[in-house]
Amino acid sequence: VRGPQRPSAPECLKFPFMRAANKALSAGEEADRWSDGFGVWKAITGKLFDLEASIVSQTSATSKQKGNVKKLKEAADAGESAAVAALEAEEERLGAMEAELDAKVARFEQLTLGASRWMAKWMGGDGNDKSTTATTSTTAVVEKDEKSSTSTTTTEVGVEPISAGARFGGMAASFAAQMAANLRSDAEQRAARMEAEALRSRALKNASTAFVQVMKADGALAVTDDWEAVGDRLGVALEAALGVEGAAVLEEGKRRQLLRSYLGARAAAERAKTAEVEAAEQRKLAAEEARARAAREEAALLAARVARVAEAEEAEAALQREVDFRQMLDDLKEPPLSSAAPWAVVRRRVWSDRRFVAVPASQREALFDEYIQVLAEYEAAVTAADDSRAAAEEERKVDSEETKKKKAGKGAKGGEEEKGAALRE
Repeated sequence: VRGPQRPSAPECLKFPFMRAANKALSAGEEADRWSDGFGVWKAITGKLFDLEASIVSQTSATSKQKGNVKKLKEAADAGESAAVAALEAEEERLGAMEAELDAKVARFEQLTLGASRWMAKWMGGDGNDKSTTATTSTTAVVEKDEKSSTSTTTTEVGVEPISAGARFGGMAASFAAQMAANLRSDAEQRAARMEAEALRSRALKNASTAFVQVMKADGALAVTDDWEAVGDRLGVALEAALGVEGAAVLEEGKRRQLLRSYLGARAAAERAKTAEVEAAEQRKLAAEEARARAAREEAALLAARVARVAEAEEAEAALQREVDFRQMLDDLKEPPLSSAAPWAVVRRRVWSDRRFVAVPASQREALFDEYIQVLAEYEAAVTAADDSRAAAEEERKVDSEETKKKKAGKGAKGGEEEKGAALRE
């Protein structure tokens, strides 16, 4: 009986045949033996029921985990990377759960076997044999299961038959053994299926890996190819690598999917590589343009500085040529240059002088005119100064003569006065 319909150990102890058996064991030295035996039976049946519940729970959890692993395998076959990463861990967990389930089933079988043997001895002994001891203690029988020992140690005793109801213990042990056998059969079938599934999964994984290697080794495979163009060629290469049976594990649909994934990944890698090459080229061109621009700017600055220096030097040289040209005109002594001298006459006098030649022809007459203008102003100023000095000198002479006349007049008047004074005397 499974689930909530299964009676618990305490409920079994309340059945009428168990109460009758307890009543039959109410007197004499048999009371202790039956009490010990009943305690062992109670402990064993309670352990069986608890272990059965644990096995049922473990079976349910294992079945659920198997479903999860199956879903992950399907997702991994579909190419989901997260499922591939989780599949190995979940398979290990499933293996651990199955191992735990097998261990519980083994413990259950050992306990039911020991219980069957003990029950047969306990119910088939001779009750008149007073030399035998009581039944095995409760602790010894239960600890046998917990320590996973290979045999159940019991002490054979002589017992007298009891009512038929007391044989429930044997029926319960038989049921437990049958249930254990069924569970073991299920576990063996499940293990066989899982082993076959694991073998198929490994073969599929190996075939998928080999198919990818075949695609990588195919130098003529292009990212634009489709299954119709290259499927047969890749299939022949896969059979050469794994054999016909090994290649048959990988069905056409899976091969198509692997081809799409591989070509898609390769196309993405090629695009990324092309983009990287183009980006590198752009960076190189940008760097070269920056260097060229910097060189042009530096050359422009240098040219500007050179031009400014050249302009300054040219201005200085032009100024010096003008100074030398004026000095040349100053040096004309025989006859000295006057403001009335015409340019044509002066040009014939200085045409061979290097200071004349140094000045551009377009500037010579203008410089000469400037010089003549300054010379005319100088001559005018000299003439005005001379006239001013002459006028001042003339004025001084006039003033001197008048002064002399005044002095002479005063002298004559003084003589007359002196003469008059003398006369008056």
